[in-house]
Amino acid sequence: MFKYGGVIVLSLMLQCGVSFAQTPSFIIPKKFTVALSANNAAPKNRRFATSLSEASLPATGLVPHPTYGMPTYRAFKISKQVVLGQISGAALAFGFVAAQAAFIPESNLSVPLVMYSGYLTGMVLGVHFTGNDRYEHAALGRTVLGAALGLPVGYLIYKSDPKPHGFSALAPFVFPTLGAVISFNLSAKPKTKISAN
Repeated sequence: MFKYGGVIVLSLMLQCGVSFAQTPSFIIPKKFTVALSANNAAPKNRRFATSLSEASLPATGLVPHPTYGMPTYRAFKISKQVVLGQISGAALAFGFVAAQAAFIPESNLSVPLVMYSGYLTGMVLGVHFTGNDRYEHAALGRTVLGAALGLPVGYLIYKSDPKPHGFSALAPFVFPTLGAVISFNLSAKPKTKISAN
């Protein structure tokens, strides 16, 4: 149990590091403005833009998110999805094993299979619900589909190595996560209207 739990933890550490290392600095392009009032008054500085509360919104329903629609917003969102997807995946992996021991102790299911099933379930839910923020949303089915497409890729890489180690050992965790994140972000639709002049 702990052997396979270690693989999940290593996957979490690897993907967290990669995702945050690739996240660009949060610089707001000068040309990007957010409509704040009926006359579309733009924030004069970042501190003002990021400190706005929903209480200051006009009836137009515009959201004061200074980086929405820009690469920085997408990179930060993907980083959160990867990290929280791994955390929730690891949590449900051990949760599934605990549930099996508590409710069906006579089950013939192997511990690694139960843990991996829990990991996939938790990862998909973590990616999906992290991505469904107040700015955009996507169908759960798209996230599941992406994970399902990444799963055989990771499995084939894992099985192609006679003694899985390093990347081949992490492939069953990396590719379903990548598939889920990519599928979600490709199918995501905005919830609100943003002015980007």
